[in-house]
Amino acid sequence: MPHRLPHVALSLALILLALAAGSHTAAAEVGVADRMFSLGLGAGPTLPSGDAKDACNNGYNAQGFLRLNLPAFPIDPRLDLTYQKLDLKDASFAAPGLDGGDTYGGGQVEALSLSLQGQIAILPLGPVQMYAIAGAGWTNFQVSLEGGPGGATTDDSASEFTYSAGLGASVGLGRLRAFAEGRLHRIINDGELLAFDAVDLVPVTFGILF
Repeated sequence: MPHRLPHVALSLALILLALAAGSHTAAAEVGVADRMFSLGLGAGPTLPSGDAKDACNNGYNAQGFLRLNLPAFPIDPRLDLTYQKLDLKDASFAAPGLDGGDTYGGGQVEALSLSLQGQIAILPLGPVQMYAIAGAGWTNFQVSLEGGPGGATTDDSASEFTYSAGLGASVGLGRLRAFAEGRLHRIINDGELLAFDAVDLVPVTFGILF
């Protein structure tokens, strides 16, 4: 059900926090890059792109990731968990069969993604470190419709392959680092839940790296 996704996202984020706690405590006196693991937490707006702009309004995202810092290797692997929610501005884009032929006044889209990403530094600008990020994983993608005949609601979900790529920047804040990143997040939908082959979302995230 739609209301369960935020609770799942919170639970998984707490797991990431617990995994990173040991490395953060043991390395409290060194910089982020000197620790074996770093934990990133952030949030921000999500912008629909491509065909999804016709169906969805702007929404929001919450993100947590655990990064393995490898000084002798150019790419730092990350395990990312991202939750995104957007309201539907036109429920008619729901895939045929989802609404049973009824007319709904609105609804929402939710996406909970777990993906393996690679982060690589590309351009230092004084205290600011630019980086690129790309990866793939799976998304629990859910579409919920509301305001049908008699106030009816309906929803459906599916596990979909997802890939993403984008750019980010980080800057030191004492022992921490602030970061901002934006990615094109493509969910391969094949017309299953929305009437598009793929749903493109652009999460823009601002956060802290511990």
